Amino acid sequence: MDRLYQATILTPPGTTAALPLTSNLPLEDAELVSVTILIPDGHAGLTGIRILQAGKEIVPWSNDDWLISNDEIVTVPIGNQITAVGLQIQTYNTDAFPHKHWVRALINDLNTSAAQTAAATPFIPSAVLSGP
Repeated sequence: MDRLYQATILTPPGTTAALPLTSNLPLEDAELVSVTILIPDGHAGLTGIRILQAGKEIVPWSNDDWLISNDEIVTVPIGNQITAVGLQIQTYNTDAFPHKHWVRALINDLNTSAAQTAAATPFIPSAVLSGP
């Protein structure tokens, strides 16, 4: 059975990439099907976000890189086992105003077949996209 976890990350102004805000998204022992990141309009390239699992960067797939965008939804299929420790979300914000990112993790029971997992797609309500 699929389950959707979500977190709203509010990053204060003046948070640097050298000392990012780190937020935890606890999950459960399961399969991490996908991660969706919603970056609303207004970020204008002044913020960055990355997702780590067990201290290793998985989104974007690179060491010491950031997803920098504006008014975009990024969904990354993962298809890997996750533990209850979950994910770490790091953000920075060089703007003078606070900014939000929304992060969603779709998980599935470990005993679900790979075919069912590959067909799973997270639901993203359009109302979320109109937020700051």
